[in-house]
Amino acid sequence: MCASAQLPGHIPGTRPGRKVLIRIDGAGATHAALDWRTTHRLSYSVGYSLPAASGLLELIPTDVWAPALDAHDEVRDGAWVAELTDLLHLNAWP
Repeated sequence: MCASAQLPGHIPGTRPGRKVLIRIDGAGATHAALDWRTTHRLSYSVGYSLPAASGLLELIPTDVWAPALDAHDEVRDGAWVAELTDLLHLNAWP
């Protein structure tokens, strides 16, 4: 957790503010990484790609999809994102 621990002005156990959001890709979506961020009251979101052949895409309602944006807030051609929190079983996750 070295990178998160080095956030400017971060004091363990305090929330750095709503303007700080740590974005994590699938490689960082481990219990250890997310548990640490939760313990330190850091806000985060986790993103990952769904396997095309998994059949999960059909379960995602069309109204939760939105165009994906690049680092300049421009729409990425052919890229979409969806909020899946309510569709997943997250009992064992923070």
